[in-house]
Amino acid sequence: MSRPFVALPCALFALATPALLSSSARADFIDHFATSDDIGLLKAPHLGEVRVVVIPVIIDDLPFAQGTEAAFLDEVAGFFAPDAEGFAFTPYWVTQSLGRYRPVATVSAPVHFPSCPLIGGFEDCEIPRGGGITDGNLQTAAATLRGSLFFLDQIMKCAQTGPGVGVSCTQGGGVDLAQFDTSGQVPGTPDGFVDGVLVVSNAGFPGITLPVQELSENALMNLLGLLPSFQYGAETVPSVAIAGRTELPQHEIWVAVHEFGHVLGFADLYDETGATTDMPYTVMGGWYYGSAAPLLDPFSRLAIGYGHVVQVAGDGTFELGPVDQTGTVLKVGTGDEFFVVELRRKLPGVLDEDLDVEAGVVVERVRLQKRPSPERGQYLNTLQNCVNCIPYDSFLSIEQADGLFQLERGVGRDDEDDLFLAGDQIAPSDDVEPRGVAHAVFSTNRMDGAATGITIRVLAVAPESATIEITAPPVADACAEIAPYCGELPCEDG
Repeated sequence: MSRPFVALPCALFALATPALLSSSARADFIDHFATSDDIGLLKAPHLGEVRVVVIPVIIDDLPFAQGTEAAFLDEVAGFFAPDAEGFAFTPYWVTQSLGRYRPVATVSAPVHFPSCPLIGGFEDCEIPRGGGITDGNLQTAAATLRGSLFFLDQIMKCAQTGPGVGVSCTQGGGVDLAQFDTSGQVPGTPDGFVDGVLVVSNAGFPGITLPVQELSENALMNLLGLLPSFQYGAETVPSVAIAGRTELPQHEIWVAVHEFGHVLGFADLYDETGATTDMPYTVMGGWYYGSAAPLLDPFSRLAIGYGHVVQVAGDGTFELGPVDQTGTVLKVGTGDEFFVVELRRKLPGVLDEDLDVEAGVVVERVRLQKRPSPERGQYLNTLQNCVNCIPYDSFLSIEQADGLFQLERGVGRDDEDDLFLAGDQIAPSDDVEPRGVAHAVFSTNRMDGAATGITIRVLAVAPESATIEITAPPVADACAEIAPYCGELPCEDG
């Protein structure tokens, strides 16, 4: 099972003090929108039409999974074509955002290198998970990260100016980074930061997104010698997403969709340790690139402002349309731990193609106290201490309708039992002891055991609609509860 993010620099930088990691007052970009103050600077803009650049990197002495360079480039061009239909880069994010965001990709001229440089002692750009840190080899880990940053800088220079003094590519050029700086903290206003860079390649790169400009400022790493700044004239490249190598029948180019989620600000939601089943029903979790991607999970879409959120303010019955059309998400509960509920459906060749049922209701538990920190210097800690790696103590989790906790136990997903179908419900429990591996209780109680008084009951489910009956305590100010998820949209009675 291939995962798209390799946390190769984590443990190395965990050795650095916050003082070494800090400089200007900026947040970390994969904080799941704990802050939006760093949009443009670190997170890519996510509203309106923006332009992103896709750089094909061809390593001449390595083969292509597609058979030939021409076939590889044809697949890249097709997937990133702005007018593509079905599952492809632009329509995926347009649907995801309910039309609020349209990234228009331009595929640059291929950048050719005769071979991959040796990166931390690894050949062919095949950097293993851990990058040397798993066996305690800090020297290898440091060399791997530094080598990766220098090679990415070479790629950026070659994409702009082609072969020349100080670069080792044999072909490339023509990219004007200013054309890819069209938005920022103020949508539609350039800010000196490129709005998105994606690398696709026939090399054995791991799937990874690096905040290259922030890492280049790291004081500890610069003690080993100055790193490239990722500033090119008036433009700065804040991050680079790399679509990593996968094994057939997975599609390596599709990895770019997950990695671009990091560029926008999302953390990984799979279990890096492998102890539990990777969180399903989200492109940031258990999706393995062999079928059209799932949407983001409901809370992630609310966090970025891509949902129509309804605060349940008391007992009621709700009719939900499919979330890919309506965007409607019910928020049930208040405070730092609550549930979000939506209707998902399978759209072969377009969205959520990995579902084993035609449609089902997702019930997700949200624990804001486990959200990644937005503080500068916490990025690498977020990688190292993944937010969904501790069962019964995670940031986001899927409530499973059969109440067997098979995702937490690592048994695997079963959509027919995990999604809520007609007749399924989750209700309060009289057991108010804290939940954990040795004490798993299927209920709407908080993970500390405290009762919430919430019952979520599904009365009917079909691909076009679901009927959900909810019992919940009254909410005094429903609009205040959902204000962080409304963006510029008006709130009317929650």
